[in-house]
Amino acid sequence: MAAPFPNSLDIRVEVPKRGKAVATAPVRSSSRQIHGLAHGGWVATLADTCQTAAAYAAMEKGQEILTSDFTMRFLRGLKWGPARAEARVVKAGRRMVVVECSVFDGKGELAAIGTYANILLK
Repeated sequence: MAAPFPNSLDIRVEVPKRGKAVATAPVRSSSRQIHGLAHGGWVATLADTCQTAAAYAAMEKGQEILTSDFTMRFLRGLKWGPARAEARVVKAGRRMVVVECSVFDGKGELAAIGTYANILLK
């Protein structure tokens, strides 16, 4: 996946199989908030990048999507890197693709979970 914003954060994405994706990224000082934890927006960006790859991996070639909404629940502060996101498609319909994504810290502890809805553009 070659998107400028995720690339600027060194987010690396792998698609091991249809409808699944894994993304990793280093937790840098520029990614942290005032308390030294990864910023929630940074965590959400990692998860959104990962879920988008999973959604594309479940679609036919030539289809395009756009994240329409998501819910992110932060379960613990993400302090240790690299962070890892794992996404899986829950439902790929004709108009929408629903994806769940979990984010883990560098120690393997679950830090956040998100549910995403993506609309098909074409």
